[in-house]
Amino acid sequence: MDSSKISLDDAMNVTGLSRSTLERFSEAGYLSTTEINNGLFYLVSELESTFAIKVPIKEKKEVQKRTPQKVERNIETPTEDSKSETTQIEVEKIESQSNNNFKLSKVIEMQESILIIKDSQISDLKEQNKWLQERVEKLEDKAEKDQLLLLSESRTVARLIELQRERKGPFKLALEWMGLREEDKSKDKTIDMDM
Repeated sequence: MDSSKISLDDAMNVTGLSRSTLERFSEAGYLSTTEINNGLFYLVSELESTFAIKVPIKEKKEVQKRTPQKVERNIETPTEDSKSETTQIEVEKIESQSNNNFKLSKVIEMQESILIIKDSQISDLKEQNKWLQERVEKLEDKAEKDQLLLLSESRTVARLIELQRERKGPFKLALEWMGLREEDKSKDKTIDMDM
């Protein structure tokens, strides 16, 4: 694996992408970065595989010093070398444009796949939200029914207790008959059980 690295600025120039786009690709895990002397560096192999590009290798070219006579001659009469250099430059421009178009199409494809993933996540969250709302509504209905049932049961228990109080056993009747106990006058009182 090629372990050569290029700086963030060089990566921006080679890929044609902005700093924030490259950082998003790093955050998403498509690219790994290395920090060297407070600068971010990207692996050339990852840039090439992610964006389907070929990162040009910088070569040190020796600058040839030309004499003023040669420069004037080159300007006045184009030589075969200057014609081939011009053609080479034009070919490189065309290749660069087609390479940039290819890069952009790859970036668009990646962003479309990210959008599809995000749309899927959104629909999953909507379904979960809908399920939770339905569950909450069911629980609220059940709680309301349970509350009504409890209220009904408490009223029934209160009526049974009151009936038990009003009911006289044989011992109470005998004491009242002998005059040892006064009759309950609570029979005349009615209890409002409707609360």
